[in-house]
Order: sequence, then structure tokens, then C-alpha cells
Amino acid sequence: MATELPSQPNRNEEYRALYGKYLEHCNAHNFEGMRSFYNNPLNVDGKPLAPDAVTAQFEPLIAAFPDWQWDLKHFTIDGDYLSLHFRITGTHKGRFRGYEPTGRKIEITEFTLYHVVDGKFAEVWDLMDFDSLIEQIKKHGGGGATRSHQFTGGQKQGTRYNDDGGPVIHYGLGTHAKVVSTEDQIVFFKLLLAFETIYVTAVMLVKLALLQMYLRIFPSRRFRQISAIIAAVVIGWWISICAVSIFQCDPIKRAWLPWIDGTCINLKASFIGNAIPNIATDVAILCMPVRQILKLQVSLAQKLSLLVIFLLGSFVLFASIYRFTTIMQFDPTDTTWTLATACTCSSFPAMVLPLARCRASLRPGTCTKSLALLRARQCAPRSFSQSSVCASKAAARPGRDDILNAWDKYSNADIPFDLGDKGQRVGFIGKRRNISKNLSFADLTTPSGEIIQICSDAANDPDTHSLFRQIPANSPVLVSVQNEAADPSREALNETSAKTTVYLKDIRALNSVPQNLIVTPEVQFPQTKRHFQLRFHPELQARLKFRSWLKSELTRGLQKKGFTDIETPTLFKSTPEGAREFLVPTRQRGMAYALNQSPQQYKQILMAGGVSRYMQWARCFRDEDSRADRQPEFTQLDMEWSFADASRVRQDVNDVVLAALESLRPAHSYQDIRGERVPVLSEIPDGDRPADEPVAHSFTTLKFQDCISSYGSDKPDLRIPNKVHALPDLEPYRQFVSMITHLEDPLIEAFTFPLDGCSPQEAREFVMKFMDELPASLADNPDGKPQVLVCDTSKPLSGFSSLGFEFQNVLDLVSEGKEINDGDLVVFQAREKPKGQYCSGSTKIGDLRIALWKALVEAEYMTKPRLGDPESLQFVWVTDFPMFKPTEEGEPGQEGAAGIAASHHPFTAPLSKADLEMLFTDPLEAKSAAYDLVLNGVEVGGGSERIHIAAVQEFIMRDILKMTDKRIGDFAHLFEALRSGCPPHAGFALGFDRLVALLTDTSTVRDVMAFPKTMKGEDPFVKSPSKLTNEQLEPYGLQLRTREGQ
Repeated sequence: MATELPSQPNRNEEYRALYGKYLEHCNAHNFEGMRSFYNNPLNVDGKPLAPDAVTAQFEPLIAAFPDWQWDLKHFTIDGDYLSLHFRITGTHKGRFRGYEPTGRKIEITEFTLYHVVDGKFAEVWDLMDFDSLIEQIKKHGGGGATRSHQFTGGQKQGTRYNDDGGPVIHYGLGTHAKVVSTEDQIVFFKLLLAFETIYVTAVMLVKLALLQMYLRIFPSRRFRQISAIIAAVVIGWWISICAVSIFQCDPIKRAWLPWIDGTCINLKASFIGNAIPNIATDVAILCMPVRQILKLQVSLAQKLSLLVIFLLGSFVLFASIYRFTTIMQFDPTDTTWTLATACTCSSFPAMVLPLARCRASLRPGTCTKSLALLRARQCAPRSFSQSSVCASKAAARPGRDDILNAWDKYSNADIPFDLGDKGQRVGFIGKRRNISKNLSFADLTTPSGEIIQICSDAANDPDTHSLFRQIPANSPVLVSVQNEAADPSREALNETSAKTTVYLKDIRALNSVPQNLIVTPEVQFPQTKRHFQLRFHPELQARLKFRSWLKSELTRGLQKKGFTDIETPTLFKSTPEGAREFLVPTRQRGMAYALNQSPQQYKQILMAGGVSRYMQWARCFRDEDSRADRQPEFTQLDMEWSFADASRVRQDVNDVVLAALESLRPAHSYQDIRGERVPVLSEIPDGDRPADEPVAHSFTTLKFQDCISSYGSDKPDLRIPNKVHALPDLEPYRQFVSMITHLEDPLIEAFTFPLDGCSPQEAREFVMKFMDELPASLADNPDGKPQVLVCDTSKPLSGFSSLGFEFQNVLDLVSEGKEINDGDLVVFQAREKPKGQYCSGSTKIGDLRIALWKALVEAEYMTKPRLGDPESLQFVWVTDFPMFKPTEEGEPGQEGAAGIAASHHPFTAPLSKADLEMLFTDPLEAKSAAYDLVLNGVEVGGGSERIHIAAVQEFIMRDILKMTDKRIGDFAHLFEALRSGCPPHAGFALGFDRLVALLTDTSTVRDVMAFPKTMKGEDPFVKSPSKLTNEQLEPYGLQLRTREGQ
């Protein structure tokens, strides 16, 4: 028995003696002795448990590791709280969590916090390195099927769940009851009770839905009576099973606490009573339509086709019968094992019955057509909101008369030069709204975007009204209308009162449209129907119009600053600039152009030619893997300044961009179109722009190394709150550090996120889900997994017990003195301390910070500024980049042999003379005069001061990058230009596609391009790229070579 502790200064020694005795019982595996030290109940990680339930958690461990031992490494006492650090060892000799014995020794770490009350343990919080245990078993070939994840923050570390199953599998389903902990069995029985009710409810609803569908197809009186009887049986079965499931025990909680006093029904008998009516009603429902189908006056093949469709639900029947046979093997003493197959089969009805219902509702004519007819009338799949264009491959070619008639019908329309003068308008006619037989309305969308409501009245012109009702929606038309508005009573029928309503005098279709084209406000056409996307996705047209407007604004701003728009060739030569090139063969054998990656060399040559300020809307081509913000061909606003440095470039770019953005008015220049916020300033005439104040945007300047230290990225997103901070002194937190990384002297970085309206429990659930879905590049970090702590003031040390008693110093650092409240997150990540200048574009904690913020915004636990708000556009100039970086495998670089490549391009000048001198000793430590413009975490432009001295340029290519003489010779034209008195110059290129995408609130540049490529670099509408034929290759002296293995 535990002795009562005196309230004396020597209490610490008493506590040490108390825990020493308890540890002896633990290492002797004396569960009875261990229970004598527990309060009843004992709060374990916030959950009250009986002493028996606590020791039951140790039984599977001791069974699998008979020599399991706790070795106490550190013991700290603070009042009535005991903080302990253990090294646990054992030998894997028994089956554990699905892993067979390996006979190998394991060694893991455990951190435990006890609260002592009246000489007994009243509360305990435990953090065990369960991940390491599983990894050691897997490493030694133990096999198994479960995976564990770490999670800290007031919750027991080593929280486990199965990747392939649901919660029931996690809590023991498929495992013999004798190796399932008591706590897990309690949860298992609770879930079993809940799932039984959910299962019968889902099956009942699907059966009733099938019966309701039958009543629409087979309306006979006898059929309705049978359906009503079966529906009554199904509902009665559902009520009975729900009642039996809920009230199977007295008291009810004995269903999940079988050791308490009370009585329960025979569980096996209740399962059988559930299964028999279920199978019987399945058979009845499946057989109901058979007699009706056999009575149809159609061929035998057609009858069989329909029977197959209606009998798809037989798969459910087979599953139910097999489930019944497994129930007969049910053993109440080993429920978790013997119910595994039955629970698996229970998922079939809820999944397969809806499929059967959908299949049975197909049109009988469609189901019974012959295969030949189906092949002749093959249609494109309806993959976009039931809208597609049926292209009949068997359609006959039009003859001479058909062609001439189509020309007369659609082309001889006499479209007037001045539309509107005689009440004539053109545009696309919308969906017709028939008010009565003699009165109809439809919207006409004109080329300018104006929407006019057309009113057709048979009383005015019956022939025109008849023609109006025959023309399909979305047809291009020429109409003649009366300019005066229609009767106000009829105009009231218009849903949008801002439309102008006019009477129809005449109408003529200008072309036909597919008759099965269906357009709704929610329709989403695929990229294979790009022309329909452009016509029917209004947000796409709005973005393209804004793009056009922005282009003209930027051009106007640069012209005011004295820039000359000069076009440079697209067909260039192959030179190593850092990306793969597109080659264009010529008819001169062995000769080829390269599409320019950028006009970089041409614009430097222009500087040598005396052009002071150059600009161009350049089309650039790079054979790179596509991403959401990257295309193989793209547009950039290319600029170059002579006799200028970086500060002049940045100032001019600031002026031009801000001048364009000043035209945007938050209250008037944005619209929500189909759920997307899009600027619509291009629709507002210059003279009528609103007078409200524009948003005052600004540009921040940060050095590269400061971005890496404070944001973990060279593309910082200043919309994300709170910076990353490095822990200066790790000594007080050695125990915590040892749990998150194996590095001896790591750099520990952390940041905090405040969550809106999120409880600690909700935060923990969110973090568990987020960590489970984390990409492997972040989750499998060799330096250690990220750790997320949740603030919870109901826990000891506010949920930061793993940091120890000096946790507040860490919180003050990472929160920058701000208060951390319940539910807020604190994230830690370890990495190696950089040796020298950091050259990579991001750190693991920087990537994690961005991913976590986006997930929290999507879950509405954090907010981001709305487009048009003052903080919605955060511009950052990033400067002082490393001049060179190590090359990675598969990276083209500049084709040098030095193993390094220019961070930007090889024409970038060193930042200073000191950096030039650094090139002779340690090039990776040199900084460059490069600068990037970043908007909301996305690079939208980049530039640099250029090397204008030929000797320096050749030194970098030959001695630093170690390019071959042949490759250096490819730049002879540039060296000649530099030697001819080329002035100092600097430049910048603005990625126009990315900029427009960010300003129109879309994450992909494909939404701001008329004809973008897919992620594979293909245009699915025109089907490019296309295969080459031998006839096409022959003039260029080329032939296709078969790759090995093909």
C-alpha cells in the first residue's frame, strides 16, 4: 500500500522513495502492486480510468516484450508534480499490433508527468516514442499492417490508427480480444453499437428509394400494393433493429462495459434476427420487376438486358448471405475477431445498392439498343454537368445542296455596318422562358457584354414568334427590335430589373448549335471544349479582359518613363542559360534554332547598341515540367536600363505597377462571378470611374538570408502571420530536442499560429488529419518530423509539458510577446545548422508553415485578406541572393563541370567587389546583385545588374562554371558586344501570367490564358503536340529512333 506523505520540506525525498517502489512493481510486471499506487479513478491524458483499465493497457506490451524494463534517466519534482524521463528496453518475443515476433531488442524514450494527491497518482500524462518502436520492429522484418503517427500537445503520444480501415479497425476489429486493451475494447463496443444503427438506417433508406423508383416505372395497382407491404416490413425491421441495438443491455452502458452488473440479450441471436428480414426483403425487391419485364413486348435479348440492369442489386444479396454465414461463427468471448468478416460485408449494401438504383433508372430504349446501333451513335461522355456535344461518327457527309442551303440560311444575313441604328442587334440568344403559348422571353448577350431581354408576342407577328420559339438557346442571331421598352407589367416578369426589355420584330439564326448542348450557371466544361469555356465561363472572360487592360496600363506607364518597345527574334540559338530548350530543326542538315528562353542576350546587345531603355512583351519558351504557375510558353514584360543600378530598376517597377493598381477601387472594381472574385475595371469607361480612394499598396525589401531565417522561404508571403524563430539555447529543452531529432547539434526553429474559434480538441483533431495528409517530402524529413503543440490551459503547463517547466521562454520567443490562447498552435522543426551561406530556396519549416496556413484557411480557422482589401497584395523585393548554388541531379544548369550553377543566370553581376574576390576562393559564399519581386508568396519577376565587362563574364563562364571552350564560343556575339564599350546596365522581367493570376485571385495561370497547356504540356482542344510523319522529318534529315524497351 502507498503510504501517506507528510507535508514537510523533505517531501521531495518521500516522492522519490514513493516512485522508486512503484517502479519496482512496474519492472517486476506486478500489476496488482502497480494498482495500489493509483487513485480511483486515475486521469490518464485527461480520461478517467479505473486502475484495472490502466494496467490492462500494459498487458499487450508485456505479452509482446516479456523483458520490458523502464530505466529512469531524469527525475524532476515541482510541488506535487513529478517529471520523469525513461529509457525503455525489451525484446520482441510476442505478436504486437499485427507484427510477428522478431526476437530483436528495442530501445525507445518515454516522458511522463505525474500529479500526486494524498500519496497516490491522481493524474498522469504520458509521451512515448511509439513511432520508434514500430520502426524498429519493421526494420527487423516484423511485418504488420498498422502505422502510427506522433502527435504532442496534451494528448498521449503514439496515437494510433490504421491507414486501410476505419475507427473500428483501430480499436481492435480483426484482432483477438485477448490482445486488445480494455480501453480499446470499450471504444470498440461503443462504435459497434453506433455503426449497427447507422448501417440499418442506410440500408433502409436505399431500399425505400428503390421501391419509390419502381413505382414511377411500374404504376400498376397490384405492384403498388406489394411495394407498400415491403416498405412497411422494411420500416418495421428498421425500427426493431434500432431499438434492439440501443436497448440490448440493462443498463444501456453495459453494452460497452460488460463487467458491470446487469443483463444483455443474446448478441448472436440479435444478429440473426437482423439478417433474416434483411435478406428476405432483398430477395423480394429484386424479384418484383421480373414479372413486369417478362410481360414486355420486346425481344428476348432486350428482356435479358433489362433484367441484368435491374438485378445488379443481387451483389448485395450475395454479400448479405455470406455475412449471415459468418455471423453463425460468432463467439461472444472473442467479438473483435469473429465479427471482422461480418463487419466488412456490412459495407456492401450501402455502397452497391445506390449503384443498382442509378443503373435501373436508365432509359429502357438506351439499354436495349443493339451494339451496332450504339457504335454508330457513339457520343462523348457527359463529364461536365451533363453537358456534352454528341458527335455522330456515322453521320453522312453533307452534299452540294446541303452546303449551299446552309450558306443561304446562315451567311446571307446582311449584318448592318452600324448596329442599333434600325433597331438591329446581334449576339447569342439565351434560354427561352415561355410565359404562355403566345408570349415568350429570352436574353440576348451582345458582343459588348450587354444583356437585353427580348419579348416575343404572337399578337404582333405570329410568324416571327413561331421562328423565335424554334431557334435553340445559345445560337448566334441577328434580331430586329422595337427600341421602346415593353409593357411594364410584362417587364416585371424579368428577374433582373436592370435589363432593357424590347419587343421582337424579326429574328434570324446565324449558325446552328448542338441540340444537346446544356448550359447552366454551374456548368464546368472540360479543356477539350475550350471554346465553350471561353463563351460560358464568365469569370474566364473577365480575367482575359482584365489582362488586356493591365497590359495597356503597364505599357502606358513604361512609355511615360521613356521606354522603347523593341521586338527581338523568337528563333534564337542554343545557349545554356539554365532551362531546357525547345529546338527547331532547319533544312540545313544538323542545324537548328532554339526558341528563346528569354530575350536576355538580345536586350544586353541592345544596351551595347545605345538603346537607353528597352521594353517588350516577350513570348518565352522553356521545356520544363508544368505546374499550376508554369507553362512551357509564357509572356513576360521584359525591361532593360542602361547606366542604371538595382535601385533605379526597383523604383521604376514600383512606380509602374502601383500606377496601374491605383485604378482599382475596392468598392467598385471587383465582382464575385460564380464564386470567384475577379477585377472588372476593364468594363468601366475612363470617364466614369468611381471617385473612392484606391488601396495604398507598398513594396517591402528583404535580404535573401533574412527571408530564409524569418519565413523559411525566398518567396515570403507577408499575409501569413508570425515569423519563424530559432531557439537560441537548447540546453533547457534537451529532452524535447532528443524526441524530435537525432541530430547532435541541430537548429530548432518554431512558429505559432493563432486559430479563430477553435477549441483545443478541435485543434488536435485538425492537426492529426493534417499530419496524416502531409506530403512525404515534409513528413519523412531525415532531420526529424515536425512537432505540433496545442495550447490547452486545462492541461498541466498549458499543454506544453513536453518542453519542461521553462516552456514559457519558448512561447515568448515564437509569439513575439503576443498572448497564446487555447487552441493556438506552436510548430517545431529541426534541421542541420548551415555550413556557410544557405543556398536553397526554402527550409522544411518554411514549406510546412505555408502548407499549414493554407489548410487552416480552408478549414476557416484562419483568414486571408479578400482581394481588394489593403492587405490582400503583399509585394516584397528579395535581394542579395547567393551568386551560385550546387547543381542537383537532372538540373540542366549551365552545362559546366564545376558542380555549381548560377542562382539566376550566368550574366548576373556580383553584389560588390568583395563578392567578386570571393569567387577566387569560395564561389558559394559570394552574393549577387540579383533581385526578385514576390507577390503573396509567388515570384512574379526577377532581374539583376548585368556583367558589362567581358573579362569578368568570361572568367565566370570559364573558371567558375568551368564551361567548355565550345560552349563559351556560343557566346562570342555577347563578348563582342560587351567589348565595344557596353555601358553598365540592369534589367528586370515581370512574369505577366503569374501577376494576372494573383491579381484575379486564381491559383493557376491557366485561368488567365486563352489557350493554355495542361500539366503534360498538351493542348487538349487542338490536340497538340502532334506526331510527326517520315515525310515531315525527311527534309530536315531527321528520323525517329526507337527507344530501348519499346
